[in-house]
Amino acid sequence: MGKVHHIFFLIILFSTAFHISCAKKNITNNNGLFHHRNNDTIVINQVINLEGNLITLKNKKLLFLNEGLIKNGKIIGENISISAPETKIFENLTLEGDWKIQNAKLEWFLGNDFKNPVKNFSVLNQFVKIKSSILLNKMVSIGLLHEGDYSNEGRDIVIKGVNKENSGLLLTTKNTNQFFSYFRAPSGYNVSLKNLTLMSKDYKDGLTSDNISEYYFSGTYFQNQFNPQAKPSIDSIIIENCNIFGNIAISFNGAHSDNQTINEFGARNKISKILCSKLSF
Repeated sequence: MGKVHHIFFLIILFSTAFHISCAKKNITNNNGLFHHRNNDTIVINQVINLEGNLITLKNKKLLFLNEGLIKNGKIIGENISISAPETKIFENLTLEGDWKIQNAKLEWFLGNDFKNPVKNFSVLNQFVKIKSSILLNKMVSIGLLHEGDYSNEGRDIVIKGVNKENSGLLLTTKNTNQFFSYFRAPSGYNVSLKNLTLMSKDYKDGLTSDNISEYYFSGTYFQNQFNPQAKPSIDSIIIENCNIFGNIAISFNGAHSDNQTINEFGARNKISKILCSKLSF
């Protein structure tokens, strides 16, 4: 008889059938670039072209007025807040560091152009990796360039909607298997989804499947050959006041029996808190 393999996993699964010219350099004194209202607030009220430069900001509030926009460069930020309308304020710009923005808007990168699911996901991931929470005011399609792609940056996925019936995420790319998900990191992801709809494209198109899950939102999967650093260590998974439509695994964390037994998996990996309330399927 052939060797039988077992897969052990812990899974949260919901299923239904001013222009600046300067040489390229790293800039640590930003007084020449920005208008400072005070020590803490920077006003962006014109187009600022970084021309490929990297700048650093710490403990600042960015106030965007009069179609102000920053473009063409990289900003490393720490503890940054943003006050801006729901219009494009960043263009061809990379954000890094621990910004910790509250209620970041995808419109800040996309404007009104949400046609490309892959680009939408890239912007969503940009905010995840700089430790910022995201506020959605509409349904946004997200996708991966290839079905086996994933993001392994960031630690916390914190997303809420303005209205759960009309704001949320539409997952358009199916994942190959449990080794892949939209977000996959060695320690897994803390997840907080509130007041939104999470929907698969199949569900929207009226397609049903007998498979347990085909869309993997976040997680990690340990196997020596493919993901040897994986070790789920998750503080919390919180899903509140949400619609979950489709064969979607929100948080999938597992290991193959070739590598450890179910008891070993349980002893070495943890999810400290799981809270699910007011959900519709």
